[in-house]
Amino acid sequence: MQSPKAEAEATIESLAVVIGSEGRITHFMCNLTNRLFWRLSLSLLVLVLAYLSFKPNPAIQGTIAMPASLGAWFDLHDDWKNLVGFGAMGFAGFMAWPEGLGSQDKVDLWQRRLLLGGVLCQVILVMELIQIPIPRRWFDVKDLIAGSLGIGLSWPLAFWFQRFAVNLQLSRQSLSLKEPHD
Repeated sequence: MQSPKAEAEATIESLAVVIGSEGRITHFMCNLTNRLFWRLSLSLLVLVLAYLSFKPNPAIQGTIAMPASLGAWFDLHDDWKNLVGFGAMGFAGFMAWPEGLGSQDKVDLWQRRLLLGGVLCQVILVMELIQIPIPRRWFDVKDLIAGSLGIGLSWPLAFWFQRFAVNLQLSRQSLSLKEPHD
């Protein structure tokens, strides 16, 4: 007999396989647990964060697709900028790899997820170190702490969102089973 945690993990895995195997674009976008979607989102977020981290001017107010008032607020509150940006990256990372990183035979699930969080924090460290030779940019420990805190806060949020997505998909499946067929 499986524990409730093991059953929930098995449900996520089987649901991702069943829904992902249909191959329709609408299903791809509607499936909240689709790993390919979250891995593409993570890649895009890393590229955007790299651009924002490596451009010579640290202000984001004049950045394309950023409302001026929001950009001005984030420029005044630099720690929030890092917390939100790297928190979004962490959320996409935890959604892309809900099982974490590492061998599933040798390492506990929570340790694999902690390893994934550590890898995501290493991305922040690398981005901060690359800023050292860039004029008007510098390595800031506060940025490292705020970004790591964003990743840490995204972990339980992603865990909750995965459970919500699975319950939503299961309720959709049960509704489709109850509908009369012609």
